[in-house]
Amino acid sequence: MAENRSIGAQLAEGAHRVVDQIMLFGRSTRPALVIGAAVFAYFNQPVIRFMNAYPAYEGAAVIAMGLILMTAAMTVRRDFLGIILGIAGFAIGTIWLGDDFDDAVARAARNDSRCFRVETEMLSEKPPRDDLPEIFQALGCRPISTLYMPKASGT
Repeated sequence: MAENRSIGAQLAEGAHRVVDQIMLFGRSTRPALVIGAAVFAYFNQPVIRFMNAYPAYEGAAVIAMGLILMTAAMTVRRDFLGIILGIAGFAIGTIWLGDDFDDAVARAARNDSRCFRVETEMLSEKPPRDDLPEIFQALGCRPISTLYMPKASGT
């Protein structure tokens, strides 16, 4: 029977099988993706305040549009081009969001360095300024000097 079908019909059937496998994989990974994103967001809350809002929004919007396009392309009709464009949108949005997150991590590290200097001066025997606690609070600092201080010899 396979001999009677045209090469185009055979290619279309193969493409449909590939699309079905891609969508099955996507559906099976969706719960893990949601849980992973929630855990990632929870543990990175301190960094989020250093993110640029617009690039983060754009990356998230492109990710959402890619997911919507993939789902619609599979639900309405197994549209291979729609699925490929959805995957591309998801990948591009993830790269944009990842780049913005990397920039935020670098800004957070610079802020931690400033905070460490302010905290060290603030806790010195003779602080050089009276407004160091206000600066510490204005920078959104958290106590971090205990991470770098040597342990007492008796403990």
